[in-house]
Amino acid sequence: KSENMAPKYSIVIPTYKRSKLLKQNIESLLKQTKQDDFEIVIVDDEAVWDKETETEKMVKGYFDHRIYYYRNKQNLGMVGNWNRCIELSRGKYVTILHDDDWLEPEYLNMCEKRINGDKALYFRTRWVDLRDVRVIDNRNKINHALKKLVHLITPSKYNLTAFSCFMTVLSTNGVLYKRDNLFELGGFNEMDYPGGDYIFNSRYILKYGGIYHKACLSNYRIEENESLEVAKLFPELIYEVRKELIKYTKYNKMLLHKMAELFYDYDVRGIKIQWEANIENDLLKNKIDRNKFSYRINMKLLKIYVLIYKIYYLL
Repeated sequence: KSENMAPKYSIVIPTYKRSKLLKQNIESLLKQTKQDDFEIVIVDDEAVWDKETETEKMVKGYFDHRIYYYRNKQNLGMVGNWNRCIELSRGKYVTILHDDDWLEPEYLNMCEKRINGDKALYFRTRWVDLRDVRVIDNRNKINHALKKLVHLITPSKYNLTAFSCFMTVLSTNGVLYKRDNLFELGGFNEMDYPGGDYIFNSRYILKYGGIYHKACLSNYRIEENESLEVAKLFPELIYEVRKELIKYTKYNKMLLHKMAELFYDYDVRGIKIQWEANIENDLLKNKIDRNKFSYRINMKLLKIYVLIYKIYYLL
Protein backbone atom coordinates (compact mmCIF):
# COMPACT_ATOMS: atom_id res chain seq x y z
CA LYS A 1 0.00 0.00 0.00
CA SER A 2 1.04 3.58 -0.56
CA GLU A 3 2.10 5.39 2.60
CA ASN A 4 -0.35 8.16 1.65
CA MET A 5 -3.40 5.89 1.72
CA ALA A 6 -5.53 6.27 4.83
CA PRO A 7 -5.13 3.27 7.15
CA LYS A 8 -8.05 1.43 8.67
CA TYR A 9 -6.98 2.14 12.26
CA SER A 10 -5.47 5.17 13.98
CA ILE A 11 -3.86 4.80 17.39
CA VAL A 12 -3.53 8.37 18.65
CA ILE A 13 -1.31 9.33 21.58
CA PRO A 14 -1.46 12.76 23.22
CA THR A 15 1.81 13.29 25.07
CA TYR A 16 3.64 15.82 27.23
CA LYS A 17 7.18 15.36 28.57
CA ARG A 18 7.04 11.59 29.11
CA SER A 19 9.37 10.26 26.44
CA LYS A 20 10.52 7.17 28.38
CA LEU A 21 6.99 5.92 29.01
CA LEU A 22 5.95 6.87 25.48
CA LYS A 23 8.78 4.72 24.12
CA GLN A 24 7.39 1.68 25.97
CA ASN A 25 3.97 2.53 24.58
CA ILE A 26 5.27 2.68 20.99
CA GLU A 27 7.14 -0.61 21.41
CA SER A 28 3.89 -2.34 22.42
CA LEU A 29 2.08 -0.95 19.38
CA LEU A 30 4.74 -2.10 16.93
CA LYS A 31 4.21 -5.66 18.22
CA GLN A 32 0.59 -5.82 17.02
CA THR A 33 -0.10 -9.27 15.56
CA LYS A 34 -1.87 -10.16 12.29
CA GLN A 35 -2.78 -6.53 11.64
CA ASP A 36 -0.59 -4.01 9.85
CA ASP A 37 -3.17 -1.54 8.54
CA PHE A 38 -2.69 1.13 11.21
CA GLU A 39 -0.94 4.40 11.98
CA ILE A 40 0.46 5.74 15.25
CA VAL A 41 -0.24 9.46 15.61
CA ILE A 42 1.78 11.18 18.36
CA VAL A 43 0.83 14.75 19.25
CA ASP A 44 3.37 16.49 21.48
CA ASP A 45 1.90 19.29 23.63
CA GLU A 46 5.33 20.63 24.65
CA ALA A 47 5.13 23.84 22.61
CA VAL A 48 8.78 24.94 22.43
CA TRP A 49 10.41 25.87 19.12
CA ASP A 50 13.95 26.90 20.02
CA LYS A 51 15.03 23.31 20.64
CA GLU A 52 14.20 19.69 19.91
CA THR A 53 12.10 18.10 22.67
CA GLU A 54 13.10 14.80 24.27
CA THR A 55 9.93 13.32 22.79
CA GLU A 56 10.79 14.41 19.25
CA LYS A 57 14.35 13.11 19.67
CA MET A 58 13.07 9.72 20.81
CA VAL A 59 10.46 9.39 18.04
CA LYS A 60 13.08 10.22 15.37
CA GLY A 61 14.85 7.01 16.38
CA TYR A 62 12.06 4.99 14.79
CA PHE A 63 12.20 4.44 11.03
CA ASP A 64 8.65 3.21 10.58
CA HIS A 65 6.29 4.79 8.05
CA ARG A 66 3.33 4.09 10.35
CA ILE A 67 4.52 6.60 12.98
CA TYR A 68 3.52 10.26 12.61
CA TYR A 69 4.83 12.93 14.98
CA TYR A 70 3.27 16.40 15.43
CA ARG A 71 4.02 19.20 17.87
CA ASN A 72 1.45 21.84 18.81
CA LYS A 73 2.31 25.49 18.17
CA GLN A 74 0.81 26.34 21.54
CA ASN A 75 -0.01 24.23 24.57
CA LEU A 76 -3.58 22.92 24.23
CA GLY A 77 -3.90 21.16 27.57
CA MET A 78 -5.08 17.59 28.05
CA VAL A 79 -8.58 17.78 26.56
CA GLY A 80 -7.55 20.10 23.72
CA ASN A 81 -4.77 17.70 22.78
CA TRP A 82 -7.19 14.75 22.71
CA ASN A 83 -9.26 16.64 20.15
CA ARG A 84 -6.16 17.59 18.17
CA CYS A 85 -5.20 13.91 18.01
CA ILE A 86 -8.60 13.05 16.56
CA GLU A 87 -8.30 15.83 13.96
CA LEU A 88 -4.91 14.55 12.79
CA SER A 89 -5.97 10.90 12.59
CA ARG A 90 -6.79 9.41 9.18
CA GLY A 91 -8.16 5.97 10.01
CA LYS A 92 -11.76 4.86 9.79
CA TYR A 93 -11.49 3.76 13.43
CA VAL A 94 -9.64 5.53 16.24
CA THR A 95 -8.41 4.55 19.68
CA ILE A 96 -6.98 7.15 22.09
CA LEU A 97 -4.09 5.93 24.20
CA HIS A 98 -2.46 7.81 27.09
CA ASP A 99 1.30 8.11 26.63
CA ASP A 100 2.05 6.00 29.72
CA ASP A 101 -0.37 3.15 28.94
CA TRP A 102 -0.05 0.30 26.46
CA LEU A 103 -2.04 -2.23 24.43
CA GLU A 104 -1.67 -5.99 24.22
CA PRO A 105 -0.20 -7.36 20.92
CA GLU A 106 -3.52 -8.90 19.82
CA TYR A 107 -5.55 -5.70 20.34
CA LEU A 108 -6.08 -4.68 16.70
CA ASN A 109 -6.57 -8.26 15.55
CA MET A 110 -9.36 -8.66 18.12
CA CYS A 111 -10.89 -5.35 17.03
CA GLU A 112 -10.89 -6.51 13.41
CA LYS A 113 -12.94 -9.57 14.36
CA ARG A 114 -15.41 -7.65 16.53
CA ILE A 115 -16.23 -4.40 14.69
CA ASN A 116 -19.99 -3.92 14.64
CA GLY A 117 -21.17 -0.86 12.70
CA ASP A 118 -21.11 2.40 14.65
CA LYS A 119 -20.80 0.75 18.06
CA ALA A 120 -17.67 1.48 20.09
CA LEU A 121 -15.65 -1.53 21.25
CA TYR A 122 -14.68 -1.65 24.93
CA PHE A 123 -12.24 -4.15 26.45
CA ARG A 124 -11.23 -5.00 29.99
CA THR A 125 -8.29 -2.98 31.32
CA ARG A 126 -5.54 -4.18 33.63
CA TRP A 127 -4.58 -1.55 36.23
CA VAL A 128 -0.89 -1.43 37.15
CA ASP A 129 -0.16 0.51 40.35
CA LEU A 130 3.38 1.88 40.06
CA ARG A 131 3.28 3.38 43.54
CA ASP A 132 3.99 -0.04 45.04
CA VAL A 133 4.69 -1.93 41.82
CA ARG A 134 1.68 -4.21 41.86
CA VAL A 135 -0.82 -5.34 39.29
CA ILE A 136 -4.32 -4.70 40.62
CA ASP A 137 -5.70 -7.41 38.35
CA ASN A 138 -4.00 -10.01 40.58
CA ARG A 139 -2.96 -13.15 38.73
CA ASN A 140 -2.57 -15.64 41.55
CA LYS A 141 -3.78 -19.20 40.98
CA ILE A 142 -7.02 -18.87 42.95
CA ASN A 143 -8.06 -15.67 41.18
CA HIS A 144 -7.15 -17.15 37.82
CA ALA A 145 -9.22 -20.29 38.49
CA LEU A 146 -12.20 -18.23 39.67
CA LYS A 147 -12.06 -16.05 36.56
CA LYS A 148 -11.98 -19.12 34.32
CA LEU A 149 -15.09 -20.39 36.09
CA VAL A 150 -16.82 -17.00 35.79
CA HIS A 151 -16.03 -16.89 32.06
CA LEU A 152 -17.69 -20.28 31.60
CA ILE A 153 -20.99 -19.19 33.14
CA THR A 154 -21.22 -15.52 32.09
CA PRO A 155 -21.37 -13.85 28.65
CA SER A 156 -18.04 -12.94 27.04
CA LYS A 157 -19.56 -9.72 25.68
CA TYR A 158 -22.65 -7.57 26.11
CA ASN A 159 -24.22 -4.41 24.73
CA LEU A 160 -23.62 -1.24 26.71
CA THR A 161 -26.62 0.90 27.67
CA ALA A 162 -27.40 3.95 29.78
CA PHE A 163 -27.62 1.62 32.79
CA SER A 164 -24.14 0.23 31.99
CA CYS A 165 -22.78 3.80 32.10
CA PHE A 166 -24.66 4.38 35.36
CA MET A 167 -23.03 1.32 36.93
CA THR A 168 -19.53 1.63 35.47
CA VAL A 169 -17.23 4.62 34.97
CA LEU A 170 -15.90 3.97 31.46
CA SER A 171 -12.59 5.53 30.39
CA THR A 172 -11.16 5.85 26.86
CA ASN A 173 -8.45 3.28 27.56
CA GLY A 174 -8.51 0.59 24.86
CA VAL A 175 -11.78 1.84 23.33
CA LEU A 176 -12.17 1.73 19.54
CA TYR A 177 -14.44 4.44 18.09
CA LYS A 178 -15.65 5.13 14.58
CA ARG A 179 -13.83 8.35 13.63
CA ASP A 180 -16.77 10.05 11.87
CA ASN A 181 -18.85 9.64 15.02
CA LEU A 182 -16.21 11.39 17.14
CA PHE A 183 -16.55 14.45 14.91
CA GLU A 184 -20.34 14.24 14.88
CA LEU A 185 -20.37 14.36 18.69
CA GLY A 186 -18.04 17.37 18.66
CA GLY A 187 -15.13 15.65 20.40
CA PHE A 188 -14.29 16.12 24.07
CA ASN A 189 -15.46 19.13 26.08
CA GLU A 190 -13.02 21.15 28.23
CA MET A 191 -15.86 21.89 30.66
CA ASP A 192 -16.19 18.18 31.51
CA TYR A 193 -12.71 17.95 33.10
CA PRO A 194 -11.67 15.81 34.92
CA GLY A 195 -14.36 13.31 33.84
CA GLY A 196 -14.36 14.14 30.15
CA ASP A 197 -13.76 10.57 29.02
CA TYR A 198 -16.60 9.18 31.18
CA ILE A 199 -19.05 11.82 29.96
CA PHE A 200 -17.97 11.40 26.34
CA ASN A 201 -18.35 7.61 26.52
CA SER A 202 -21.84 8.01 27.96
CA ARG A 203 -22.80 10.32 25.09
CA TYR A 204 -21.29 7.97 22.50
CA ILE A 205 -23.07 4.91 23.88
CA LEU A 206 -26.43 6.70 24.11
CA LYS A 207 -26.21 7.71 20.43
CA TYR A 208 -24.31 4.88 18.71
CA GLY A 209 -24.11 2.05 21.22
CA GLY A 210 -21.14 0.11 22.50
CA ILE A 211 -20.08 -3.48 23.10
CA TYR A 212 -18.02 -4.56 26.11
CA HIS A 213 -15.70 -7.55 25.61
CA LYS A 214 -14.11 -9.28 28.59
CA ALA A 215 -10.79 -9.84 26.83
CA CYS A 216 -8.10 -7.88 28.72
CA LEU A 217 -6.32 -5.93 25.97
CA SER A 218 -5.25 -2.62 27.52
CA ASN A 219 -3.10 -1.57 30.47
CA TYR A 220 -3.47 1.52 32.64
CA ARG A 221 -0.72 2.85 34.93
CA ILE A 222 -1.40 4.54 38.26
CA GLU A 223 1.56 6.77 39.14
CA GLU A 224 2.85 8.64 42.17
CA ASN A 225 2.27 12.02 40.56
CA GLU A 226 -1.43 11.52 39.93
CA SER A 227 -3.19 14.25 41.86
CA LEU A 228 -5.39 13.55 44.87
CA GLU A 229 -6.93 17.00 44.40
CA VAL A 230 -8.07 15.99 40.90
CA ALA A 231 -9.35 12.63 42.16
CA LYS A 232 -11.46 14.45 44.78
CA LEU A 233 -13.43 16.13 41.98
CA PHE A 234 -14.67 12.84 40.57
CA PRO A 235 -17.42 11.78 43.03
CA GLU A 236 -19.48 14.97 42.54
CA LEU A 237 -19.01 14.93 38.77
CA ILE A 238 -19.91 11.25 38.45
CA TYR A 239 -22.92 11.78 40.73
CA GLU A 240 -24.27 14.49 38.41
CA VAL A 241 -23.70 12.33 35.32
CA ARG A 242 -25.48 9.38 36.93
CA LYS A 243 -28.48 11.58 37.70
CA GLU A 244 -28.61 12.61 34.03
CA LEU A 245 -28.29 9.00 32.81
CA ILE A 246 -31.30 7.93 34.88
CA LYS A 247 -33.55 9.64 32.30
CA TYR A 248 -32.43 7.16 29.65
CA THR A 249 -32.83 3.94 31.65
CA LYS A 250 -35.88 1.70 31.79
CA TYR A 251 -35.62 1.00 35.52
CA ASN A 252 -37.35 2.57 38.53
CA LYS A 253 -36.20 6.19 38.62
CA MET A 254 -36.69 6.65 42.38
CA LEU A 255 -34.57 3.59 43.14
CA LEU A 256 -31.82 4.74 40.77
CA HIS A 257 -31.70 8.21 42.38
CA LYS A 258 -31.23 6.50 45.74
CA MET A 259 -28.49 4.33 44.24
CA ALA A 260 -26.77 7.44 42.81
CA GLU A 261 -26.62 8.96 46.31
CA LEU A 262 -25.18 5.77 47.77
CA PHE A 263 -22.73 5.49 44.87
CA TYR A 264 -21.41 8.94 45.76
CA ASP A 265 -20.36 7.67 49.19
CA TYR A 266 -19.07 4.45 47.62
CA ASP A 267 -16.84 6.46 45.23
CA VAL A 268 -15.54 8.72 48.02
CA ARG A 269 -14.54 5.69 50.07
CA GLY A 270 -12.91 4.15 47.01
CA ILE A 271 -10.69 7.24 46.68
CA LYS A 272 -9.93 7.09 50.41
CA ILE A 273 -8.72 3.47 50.06
CA GLN A 274 -6.78 4.09 46.83
CA TRP A 275 -5.00 7.18 48.16
CA GLU A 276 -4.90 6.18 51.84
CA ALA A 277 -6.17 9.68 52.62
CA ASN A 278 -8.83 10.82 55.09
CA ILE A 279 -11.06 12.79 52.71
CA GLU A 280 -14.52 11.78 53.89
CA ASN A 281 -15.09 14.92 55.98
CA ASP A 282 -14.30 17.09 52.95
CA LEU A 283 -16.40 15.24 50.40
CA LEU A 284 -19.34 13.41 51.94
CA LYS A 285 -22.66 15.15 51.42
CA ASN A 286 -24.66 16.15 54.50
CA LYS A 287 -28.13 15.32 53.23
CA ILE A 288 -27.83 11.60 54.03
CA ASP A 289 -28.07 10.44 57.63
CA ARG A 290 -25.14 8.01 57.73
CA ASN A 291 -25.79 6.98 61.31
CA LYS A 292 -29.06 5.28 60.44
CA PHE A 293 -29.15 1.49 60.46
CA SER A 294 -30.98 1.58 57.11
CA TYR A 295 -28.10 3.53 55.54
CA ARG A 296 -25.55 0.94 56.64
CA ILE A 297 -27.73 -1.88 55.31
CA ASN A 298 -28.24 -0.08 51.99
CA MET A 299 -24.49 0.49 51.60
CA LYS A 300 -23.81 -3.20 52.21
CA LEU A 301 -26.49 -4.14 49.66
CA LEU A 302 -24.97 -1.74 47.13
CA LYS A 303 -21.51 -3.27 47.63
CA ILE A 304 -22.94 -6.76 47.11
CA TYR A 305 -24.80 -5.63 43.99
CA VAL A 306 -21.69 -3.94 42.57
CA LEU A 307 -19.65 -7.08 43.25
CA ILE A 308 -22.22 -9.29 41.48
CA TYR A 309 -22.42 -6.83 38.58
CA LYS A 310 -18.64 -6.76 38.18
CA ILE A 311 -18.32 -10.55 38.37
CA TYR A 312 -21.09 -11.11 35.82
CA TYR A 313 -20.33 -8.32 33.37
CA LEU A 314 -16.78 -7.06 33.82
CA LEU A 315 -14.47 -9.90 34.86
